[in-house]
Amino acid sequence: MIQAAKYLRPVWDQIHVHLLQLHFLQGDETLYQVICEPGRKAEQKSYIWVMRSAHQSREPAVYYHYAPTRSGEVAKEIYAGFDGVVQIDGYSGYNKLASDITRTGCWAHVRRKFFDAFKGVLDHQAIPIPLGYIDRMFYLERKVKAMTAEQRHQFRQIQIAPLVTKFWRWIDGLTILPKGALGRAIQYALNQRQYLNRLLDYGELDWSNNATERSVKRFVMGRKNWLFSTSPQGAEANTIFMTVIETAKANGLDVFKYLKTLLERLPQLPDFATSHQYQAYLPWNIDLEAD
Repeated sequence: MIQAAKYLRPVWDQIHVHLLQLHFLQGDETLYQVICEPGRKAEQKSYIWVMRSAHQSREPAVYYHYAPTRSGEVAKEIYAGFDGVVQIDGYSGYNKLASDITRTGCWAHVRRKFFDAFKGVLDHQAIPIPLGYIDRMFYLERKVKAMTAEQRHQFRQIQIAPLVTKFWRWIDGLTILPKGALGRAIQYALNQRQYLNRLLDYGELDWSNNATERSVKRFVMGRKNWLFSTSPQGAEANTIFMTVIETAKANGLDVFKYLKTLLERLPQLPDFATSHQYQAYLPWNIDLEAD
């Protein structure tokens, strides 16, 4: 698999290049384990970083990257050259991103924290005020999921912006920050305030980063089967195969046929093949019926 991944690597690279040229991206990361990595113990945490296009992209792509750390330097590295808008969670490592990248947040992360804070009383009384505002936002968002970016932007300004204002007014009206889970939920929201508010300005992005979390889940499900990678080379091979497979699926290709075609044709290219030649093998460019 490691040897086969070497042939797919140029396509993996071109998918990354393609994403960096887009104006809207989503990102996340998840734990991973590599048991034989020089200078590290088997139980030390490693990470798979995920970058993907926004859901309305005409040429959707998903990119996975292995790193032995969750350092913000990794985020800085994989987003190098990108100058658009990225939707991510509140992890502080993303503070390392270049200043010309615009960050937006995820209301699902905020909702999750408030839900956990109130879950002990949800069955005994009306929906708590802040959770009610967020649930209403998502209810309205579902109505416009299929609309164009411009239509979603206009809808948010009219229908959702007032709910966002009410949500922050409720928080600003607190005289004392509650302790425990509710206090942590409020503090998380406050820390993400500017990034959450920016979603009102970009109809191209969803109200949550759940699409990226689903891309992460693909790796988590696989991890339950293969458990770990023995070496960094194996971990990287996994990211290469997963990038190619998930991007093929996002573009509606027959995954087996696409992989078979790549592994038949790519080894025949010369060592000095150009990036332009490899771009012909991207899911939205390839002709699977050609000889």
